[in-house]
Amino acid sequence: MISRLLEIYRLQQWSLTTAVYLLRKFKLSNSVSLITIFCVILIPVTLVSISNSILHIVQKETSPYSYFIFKTDALKKDIESFVGIANELGEIKVEILSPETLKNQFFESLGIYSVDSALVFPYAAQVTYPPNIVLEDFKSNHELMSNRQVIKSAESNHQLITRARIVEKVAIGFMAVTLFIINIFCTLVSFVSSKNVLFLYSTEIKGLILSGLTLNTIRRPIILCSVINGILLGVCLYSASIFLAAKSNYFINEYLFLPNQKLSDEGYSESTLVFLILMTTLSYILGSIIASKQIKAKIVIE
Repeated sequence: MISRLLEIYRLQQWSLTTAVYLLRKFKLSNSVSLITIFCVILIPVTLVSISNSILHIVQKETSPYSYFIFKTDALKKDIESFVGIANELGEIKVEILSPETLKNQFFESLGIYSVDSALVFPYAAQVTYPPNIVLEDFKSNHELMSNRQVIKSAESNHQLITRARIVEKVAIGFMAVTLFIINIFCTLVSFVSSKNVLFLYSTEIKGLILSGLTLNTIRRPIILCSVINGILLGVCLYSASIFLAAKSNYFINEYLFLPNQKLSDEGYSESTLVFLILMTTLSYILGSIIASKQIKAKIVIE
């Protein structure tokens, strides 16, 4: 048991030492490949980061709701009946606004915070729907409640929610396509880099095979070297993309999106970092695995 553990430890130590040696030996080629990928996919990664933040803000800030104004002669039982019908439609939150509350909100919207007015305001109701409600259900529920005789006027943000859903689909589609392209590009670069290592060390690989090492053991340092490259690339891409996204924050808020909004929230950037590092690392591993699978074929041919 102890001898087996020592064997595993020595194997892991040899793999790590060999991977570090490959990194140092091919420092220039590794740097060129990393810089090439970095320059090519930096802008797409930045756009993915911005799209991700915009998507988060859209989902957070766009809540489906309807606003109803009751007739001035509406009785309390009519309002209670309206609330009961609304509650039967599903997970709907109904908030009844008294005439005094409606009056204060009206004058506050005009910038007047203290007023003594003889204007008579009716009761009003604000109905909030679940964020993931189907648009057809949202529209039909609003029309059903607005057709009640006790309702004088009704409004909803159905059109805003429709546009927000389109923005969500566009953002998700853009991120999916961009991340797919980034994966393919990283995999190809890792494949070419690993093939270069196999070509330059073909004689040494033959010696290792003849000395009794298995193919999986020989492949391990090459894959580990790709893991290190993938982590380095992910950290650099994340740092640079967050910097560029922060610099473009003002422009996006001022001209393209909502004012006074931040494109990133606490805890949101950390999850993006983990995902980006994981994605680039897996892409590098995949490319090196595909390349290292050809070791056996080359030995058999020769």
